[in-house]
Amino acid sequence: MAWPYGTVKKKTFRSAKHGNVVLTRDVWRHIVRNNRCLVELNPHLIGPTLQDPDEVRQSQHKEDSDSFFYYRKPKAIKFGPKVTVPPGKLSFAVCIDAQKGRIKTIYVPTTRVNGNVVYKRKR
Repeated sequence: MAWPYGTVKKKTFRSAKHGNVVLTRDVWRHIVRNNRCLVELNPHLIGPTLQDPDEVRQSQHKEDSDSFFYYRKPKAIKFGPKVTVPPGKLSFAVCIDAQKGRIKTIYVPTTRVNGNVVYKRKR
């Protein structure tokens, strides 16, 4: 559950579609505490997911219309010190609150949220 960004209390990331977003140490701890051990092993994927996503979706729920989900299939996702998943098998997701400019959650999804596709990488 270690904060991977040293002594600072927040880390700012640049997102492709919504400018700068902030991840606070408290939100990081909350994410990791709630069974997101894959996130703790892969903090290096947050920046690339936000900067160069494969897809961005807006939440379909009215009360969460400021929530955007950034998805990216990284080259590898760590599952343990010596265990990784091969390229293209899993996605990494970062959900942001665009109005507040903050990261809400980070996870390895089994499916993508239903919602408006705001951006999709052309293959």
